[in-house]
Amino acid sequence: MNTFASPPTLSNKLQIPPISPSANPKFLFFSNLSLSSAQLAPPSITRRSILPPFLAGAPSPVSPAIKLRHGFPLLLAGKTRVTPGDSPFLADNGGGERMEAPSFLEFLTSERVKVVMMLALALALCNADRVVMSVAIVPLSLSYGWSRSFAGVVQSSFLWGYLVSPIAGGALVDYYGGKAVMGWGVALWSFATFLTPWAAEKSLWALLAMRAMLGIAEGVALPSMNNMISKWFPKAERARAVGIAMAGFQLGSAIGLILSPILMSNAGVFGPFVIFGLFGFLWVVVWLSATSSIPERSPQISVYELKYILTKRQQSAPSNAGKAHKARVIPPFKRLLSKLPTWSLMVANAMHSWGFFVILSWMPLYFNSVYHVDLRQAAWFSAVPWSMMALVGYFGGAWSDTLIQRGFSITLTRKIMQSIGFIGPGIALIGLTTATSPSIASAWLTLAVGLKSFSHSGFLVNIQEIAPQYTGILHGLANTAGTFAAILGTVGAGYFVELFGSFRGFLWLTSLLYFLAALFWNLFSTGELVNFDASIEKAYDQKTESRMKKSPLSSPNSQHGNQEKKSRLYQFIRKLAISCTAFGSEPERDAPEPEQSYGNKNSNLEQSYGNKNSNQIHSNSSGFSLGSKNKGSSGQPDSFNSSGSVSGEVYGSLNFTLHDIKKATKNFSQNNVIGDGGFGTVYKGQLKDGTVVAIKRAKKDVYNMRTAQEFKSEVLAYSKIEHLNLVKFFGYLEHPDEKLIVVEYVGNGTLFDLLHGNRGLVLELPERLDIAIDVAHAITYLHSYNDPPIIHRDIKASNILITEKFRAKVADFGLARFVPEGADVTHISTQIKGTAGYLDPEYMKSYQLTEKSDVYSFGVLLVELATGRHPIEPLKGVKERSTTRWAMSKLRDGMPVLAMDPKLNRSPTSIKVIENILEVAKKCTGPIRQSRPSMKDCVEALWAIRKEFKERNQLNYSASHRSVDILEKDARKIRQESLGIVGESYSFMSA
Repeated sequence: MNTFASPPTLSNKLQIPPISPSANPKFLFFSNLSLSSAQLAPPSITRRSILPPFLAGAPSPVSPAIKLRHGFPLLLAGKTRVTPGDSPFLADNGGGERMEAPSFLEFLTSERVKVVMMLALALALCNADRVVMSVAIVPLSLSYGWSRSFAGVVQSSFLWGYLVSPIAGGALVDYYGGKAVMGWGVALWSFATFLTPWAAEKSLWALLAMRAMLGIAEGVALPSMNNMISKWFPKAERARAVGIAMAGFQLGSAIGLILSPILMSNAGVFGPFVIFGLFGFLWVVVWLSATSSIPERSPQISVYELKYILTKRQQSAPSNAGKAHKARVIPPFKRLLSKLPTWSLMVANAMHSWGFFVILSWMPLYFNSVYHVDLRQAAWFSAVPWSMMALVGYFGGAWSDTLIQRGFSITLTRKIMQSIGFIGPGIALIGLTTATSPSIASAWLTLAVGLKSFSHSGFLVNIQEIAPQYTGILHGLANTAGTFAAILGTVGAGYFVELFGSFRGFLWLTSLLYFLAALFWNLFSTGELVNFDASIEKAYDQKTESRMKKSPLSSPNSQHGNQEKKSRLYQFIRKLAISCTAFGSEPERDAPEPEQSYGNKNSNLEQSYGNKNSNQIHSNSSGFSLGSKNKGSSGQPDSFNSSGSVSGEVYGSLNFTLHDIKKATKNFSQNNVIGDGGFGTVYKGQLKDGTVVAIKRAKKDVYNMRTAQEFKSEVLAYSKIEHLNLVKFFGYLEHPDEKLIVVEYVGNGTLFDLLHGNRGLVLELPERLDIAIDVAHAITYLHSYNDPPIIHRDIKASNILITEKFRAKVADFGLARFVPEGADVTHISTQIKGTAGYLDPEYMKSYQLTEKSDVYSFGVLLVELATGRHPIEPLKGVKERSTTRWAMSKLRDGMPVLAMDPKLNRSPTSIKVIENILEVAKKCTGPIRQSRPSMKDCVEALWAIRKEFKERNQLNYSASHRSVDILEKDARKIRQESLGIVGESYSFMSA
């Protein structure tokens, strides 16, 4: 294991050639904020600098181009947009604090509800334009002498276009975003609706072509809706949002069915087509001017709402999604269609569309022919169910979100919703066949359509969950399957009635299909993320496999797994039996597809890691070699013993089991909780040998795939590192019900606690400088001395632990990534993970993670140390909300003292140190990653600052014995003596 042997000094530092200032670009990002070219001109430097050449002549940061007001909409200057890094409301401020869910009133008055209401209005127009023909078909059939089978062809001509557009539309939505595609779609289908009267008068083929154009345009509506909701709503609100949007969809049916006869009686048969088309053009104007594709670009969104949306989005993002790939114009159809969850979506949408279009297209004619009601009454009887569907759809969405918030898994919740949405209508349609009056028939139809709306909280939301990056194309595939079914059902109903003379038999057939679709859904659907990019991840992981074979962890033994794998037929029969005997219960989840191994597949540690049923603790030694195994009474290894030295300190034999950890934490008592984060809860515990440890316990929530990936990533990273300024790793446990990581206990809290907490302690400037050097050494070790190199990806104050001697240790490697081997490797393509405020803006724009992303986060941390402020301050004024930007503006104006933490003692020496620290931070947070220094350069710069600080303090002490100078010089020593720590050298102890 390579360790960082000694720090760079002034005598052995690398010779870094000066970096010339960047040319004034037209648009750059700095501290996650946009800069103008005029503001980027480098200032003249007249003050003497003690920094290495790489810091000389750097352009100064500038004032913001974004105006923000707390509690009011964001006001953007010019065309500048707010990105996740810009917004001062996205951060948890490094402390992991949780956002409270908004009240019902706050939810209804939020900007995201305005967006979903616009979507609901668009879907209402979509369905209204669609159902006009369902009412007009009766007078048109009488006028032109159409048979019922040919009337079915006219009705289904809409579906000819709808058949081809969802897949292409879904790909366009994934590539260009929902706002633009929805706008073009509404404009096109409104144009087709407006021209329908002209086409009908022209020729029958022109009418069919115009209806097909309507179908082509409306094929993008639902994929666009899903895309917009996935961008604007957290997971826990998406079912409600879909319920609101689909309520508009169903109300559009009711509005079209009710208003069409009225408009026809006053403006002729083609009056509704013209009026609805004009309303569509009006909607497009409002949509393009009043909404934004993502919340970060919205000029109207409030401070709190933007923080809430992006914080919840970050918390719920699965970390095991692998490398994020921008949606391609040609989607990976083969991989999408190779997964059963995709087919469950397609079957569900097919059945949903079958029932929807059969009821939508034929119910007015059904009431007219079976119960002999006139056209206007038939429209009313057919419209009432759609109004009920709108109401029940929102109720189903709210109930679905409530189930998830109360601990139900997403998979089980979606199966419950979809089962109600299929079995309920199936039973109600059977009841409809027995109705003897139009009122009873309308009641059964209302029940069928109302229960059908539970599907919106089933398969329709599920599209966003199994593959967020392919939401549009998955919706397109499902819509295409639904369109095939809708064509078959709509045309088939007409032929069925002509052949058998009754519509009731067709309703029985529809009920049977509902029951079969419910069975298929419960067998093969899932609410968890499905890995559709396995081949891409495999290609990536093959680059790193040779560098990571020494790791003690890897995926389970594939040969052993293949030997025990059951046949597909056996698995199908088993699932069928489970579904029939315990309908509605959540089936066992299949194990995720094994990833490329990260270590030696023959190692004992790797084999035990792959055993999901083992109850084992794995302890780590300095050489990462395992000791002897001790077997319990069951014959399975209960624990591992190992001994050795870690960072020069001798640890005795470590032997602990799950029982020991429960005992050490008093059965995970709340009194032992010392922290909480995205992975889970951290407990303090004392093992039976007296060793005090910190135990990270994974959350038992619905995101078990994410938790498992973070757990594996953290254990992998801890097993490969050894450094004085990194938290020591003692072992881990993986059990069917528990995932635990045991690490060194650091008893003085986090840097976040000391800077922003209420402990009454003030970190003096020498302590802050030493902490910065400690962190810089730790990151330098990860980037340059570890094998393979590691990108931490979440450097922030709450992940910096402080010892009683005020030494810093970097912790939390759940988001860490190993750098693959290869001279041509320049970055890692991955989803955006980290903490808002510390995130590299280039990483957020390009999804390309590099070591310079850690450098950027470290620069923000330096600003935090110098100013004592959170990286993002939502309650500050407009110019002060981004602490990095505000501090850089003070540095540029030659007034770094104004950015200095007011708790620090001010003197010419301390002000100069703050100025130099901010100079380093300015370079680290440069807008372009190529302009940022390496962590080795940062270590050199900080050591140079520290050396001059010490020399100036000695001169000040010799010149004057004032108490303020003594306190400034020896603040750390005085603090340590007050804690009983005597004899600690003031000099930095390198790793």
